[in-house]
Amino acid sequence: MSLFVRSARMLTIINAFQVFFFLSSGTIAVLSLLGQSISLPDIFVMTPIRMFFLLILSVVGVGITLYSSWYLKAYLAHHKHIGIYLFLTVLFVFSMMGIILSNEMITFLVLWEIMSLSSYFLVVHEPAKKDVMTQGARYFIITHIGFFALLFAFLPFSLQS
Repeated sequence: MSLFVRSARMLTIINAFQVFFFLSSGTIAVLSLLGQSISLPDIFVMTPIRMFFLLILSVVGVGITLYSSWYLKAYLAHHKHIGIYLFLTVLFVFSMMGIILSNEMITFLVLWEIMSLSSYFLVVHEPAKKDVMTQGARYFIITHIGFFALLFAFLPFSLQS
């Protein structure tokens, strides 16, 4: 079986898992709206608005994986780090899902950092291309400025409790 077929199958499995995750979390949100008691960890909360954003992210995630299957064709001849690329893509999408569902500041910030680092490594995935490392360094600095801005924005809330 060719590497492209295996990559396409992996991306299809990831898409199916995203759709399953959205449907199950959407079901939990609907049941909670109907007054059913659902026990979830306190670090995650499912509300209708979060489910809406999760739906948007799932649709974008499907687009990402479809584009990735086309994008990876260039790597198949050289077998360059396809597994790492797939892992980072999955990590990026699921950390964004966790950010949407997070209910605590620490969880939000940890998932934000996972999202930032995984996307940084996706940006610098092709170090042989001109200016990739420079743009990656800029991206790293900008995402961490955002992280510290979020940290300082959360600071007054953590001092109240």
